[in-house]
Amino acid sequence: MMSSHQIISRILINKRLKEIIIPTGEKIILRSAKKEDAESVCAHKYITSEESYYMARYPEECEHDVSAIETRLSDIEKHPQNFSVTAFKDGKVIGDLGVTQIRNHIKFRHRAYMGISIQKKYWNCGLGSQMVDIAVKQAKENGEGEGVKLIQDYNQLYLQIHIWCLDE
Repeated sequence: MMSSHQIISRILINKRLKEIIIPTGEKIILRSAKKEDAESVCAHKYITSEESYYMARYPEECEHDVSAIETRLSDIEKHPQNFSVTAFKDGKVIGDLGVTQIRNHIKFRHRAYMGISIQKKYWNCGLGSQMVDIAVKQAKENGEGEGVKLIQDYNQLYLQIHIWCLDE
């Protein structure tokens, strides 16, 4: 029998879904974004870049080429280390988290960049914590046995979520 850790971490590997209910009673689906989700991912990036100063890009810097996003999502799906945890509400992306290996050198294989964006309407409902928890477990499973090191930049709340998940 698989432990709950193994079941959760295999969600992304086996491309299964995880359904969660947030405090508003809304059902959210967590799964890896696929090529077919490119248009919704594109719209989500623009929305979150407008809503928050803490994003790594301004709205005008968002990628508007859906085919480029399709290619990126397809590449992520094929990569043995990189992955995404994407939140969907009624088929539309409302949150996106990506983990990308820094480089494939031996000393860096266990390190990854992580970025997360959640639309403002879904802030403070536990969605980000759920997404980060899945990502940390997946990254540990993908890793080389040294665990996962997440690199954070601007937002102190964002850093606190990482620390909380890593200290469990």
